[in-house]
Formats: sequence, structure tokens, C-alpha cells
Amino acid sequence: MTSNYIGVLCGRPVHTYPCVDLHQLPKVIPVSGLSDYLNSLNTDGWSLRRIAQEAERHGHQINYTTVRKYINGTHGTPSAEALAALAAAFRVGVNDMRAAADRPSVGDPLDLGPESGRLTGPQREAVRHVVRVMLEQNDALADLPQRDGSTTAQFSLAAKRGTSKLRQMDADAEAAGEESQDPEDWA
Repeated sequence: MTSNYIGVLCGRPVHTYPCVDLHQLPKVIPVSGLSDYLNSLNTDGWSLRRIAQEAERHGHQINYTTVRKYINGTHGTPSAEALAALAAAFRVGVNDMRAAADRPSVGDPLDLGPESGRLTGPQREAVRHVVRVMLEQNDALADLPQRDGSTTAQFSLAAKRGTSKLRQMDADAEAAGEESQDPEDWA
């Protein structure tokens, strides 16, 4: 399986080091729970391009080179979009895919109700920003080790409780005897 090779490694001469005959290695060496799961789902032996095409057919975008990273186990922390695309391609639940990737499960998408239709564009972007911040905090907390050895944390609000600057300014103005500029306070 190995042979000796004389050549250059990292710009320095190497006298002899073993080389591996790549033809004798297994085709795929899964190195993560997610890649193990993906390889177990690929019972039909789909190509990387076919997996990407299946995801696209179900409304998800993923490049075949990205699929390769997940199949081979050379990926980093999986994105929610990639997990959803792979779940759609293999027709499994996204929470099953997230469990294989050691990511917390997700619920239904947030529905703000029909009243949210009255929000302006900037207000909608502000709501999206708050949600992104909370999700980033959840992802960061999920990676922290807990006392019991698990890595899933109890999630908390991204905003911290306490006196806001606005409330403090209102309290200071009231203490100084200044009138409120809020029309609701004039009644």
C-alpha cells in the first residue's frame, strides 16, 4: 500500500517519505456525524451534482462543491441553508439533518400575523435584524459546553434586561421638572 518517494515537500528536499496509493483507499472517508448520515442517505449513489440538482428542484440553492464538503466531512459549522438544502435533496426532515450535524432543532418559521403588513420597509428590516442577532446568540450558546457535558445551552434573549438609556433620560427629565414631549402624557 505504501512506497517510498524522493522529492520536495513544502519547498524543502525530502529524502524519503511514504506515499499512499490513493486507489487502495476507500472512496469516501466520512469524518463527521453529518457526513456519516449523508452517506447513509445516498443509497442510490447519486453524484454530487445530482444531489445539488435535487436540492434545487425542491427550491434550495447549493453548489455541488459545497455538497462535496458535507459528504466528505471536510465542512465547517453547517449553515441552516445548507442543511435545509441537503434535507430537501434527500427528502428527510430538516430537524433530522440538524440533529446529525449536532445543531439545535428548529420550529415553524415565525409568523408575525396580518398586522405586520402595516410595517414600513425600515421597520421590517429592524425586525429581521433583531431575529438575526438572537439567532447568532443561540448558535454561539449552542457551542458552549454545559455542566452536564452537553453542548446545547438554555437559550436566552439577545437583549439584556435593565434600565434603558431612554428610560433613564425620561427619569432624569422628570426629576428636573421638565415636561414630557409625548402627547399621550399631556392628558
